[in-house]
Amino acid sequence: MNTINSLLNLHHKTSYLFGRELVAFLKVTTVITFLVALCQLNFEGFVFDRTAITDGEYWRLVTCHFTHSSFSHGFWDVLALAGSIVWLARYSPRMIIPAVVSGIVAVSFLLLSKVSPLEYYCGLSGILFSPLIVAAYIHLKHHKGFTGIAPFIVISTKLMVDLISQNTMFVHSDWYAYPESHLAGAMAGAIIIYSDKCIEVLKNRTQRKNYFAILARQKGGR
Repeated sequence: MNTINSLLNLHHKTSYLFGRELVAFLKVTTVITFLVALCQLNFEGFVFDRTAITDGEYWRLVTCHFTHSSFSHGFWDVLALAGSIVWLARYSPRMIIPAVVSGIVAVSFLLLSKVSPLEYYCGLSGILFSPLIVAAYIHLKHHKGFTGIAPFIVISTKLMVDLISQNTMFVHSDWYAYPESHLAGAMAGAIIIYSDKCIEVLKNRTQRKNYFAILARQKGGR
């Protein structure tokens, strides 16, 4: 994951420089925009299509997340995903891939399930809630009080409003809104957070065991 920090020129121990953060954000935005543009070139062949996937076009389970039904749909998705990735790259780059991949898996699983009524789907908005939640968690670890919890409040409020209204804020599209995909992405992020906390607990236990083992050997050698 040091490669990500090197590419984006972000290091947690360095002093905060707005210019550096902005350059990193522009780099990530450019990469995501490029992927979205490629998928838009074959929109009909890359969106989620339940029938086509059943017939073996499994790539749609990935490419559907990078296709969008309108400019505003893609614009806000790209900005939000880029922002969360840059934040994770600065404070916890090892969380980027698990957060994004788990979001793709969770939303795709939902779309394929009998719970989903959709025959067609596209957009990053579902999977981006996974890195967003993880980024908010990392933010909370580094900031206490209201400043620390504020991102969780904003994300939770957005999620609840979308679910209740069955619409998506700031997005204009002729396609049917499916905010349940946002919930699936958020749940994927929550699983990544829980897994990270479990790993921390196991590491701490291992470190304690090693520490006491060293002490025991030292006492036995006396």
